[in-house]
Amino acid sequence: MKIPHLDPDFAKSRWRQWPKAFRTAAWLVAAVWLVFLISPLFNLAYYGNKPRTAEGLLGILTMPFLHAGWSHLINNTLPLFLTTVALFGNYPKVAKRVLILATVITGILVWTFARSSNHIGASGLFYALLTRGAFRK
Repeated sequence: MKIPHLDPDFAKSRWRQWPKAFRTAAWLVAAVWLVFLISPLFNLAYYGNKPRTAEGLLGILTMPFLHAGWSHLINNTLPLFLTTVALFGNYPKVAKRVLILATVITGILVWTFARSSNHIGASGLFYALLTRGAFRK
């Protein structure tokens, strides 16, 4: 029986992607916070996801960046940060694609099936990333 030789550089290369994963998650969360801070100046909450309306289509992409208040923002920050770190740390080759698809798919599902209201927040994105991670392992 032949025992395969373990490559010592493999473990090192796996750890190299984690700093980038943390930076990417930090930038995403910073963007969410920045949008929240400037939202009152430009009434950005108007651009939420309004199901089954033409004006709500833009909300498919903007919904994760908009939040109703400080508690809403704070409650979404840590879960979004941790799931983004896990995604980019474990699956760096497909992470961008998964993040974009998760945003679009959850936005389309909200636009199609949710009650008629203005939907904002990153909870759908967080749950999509969490589900992706659960089914991947």
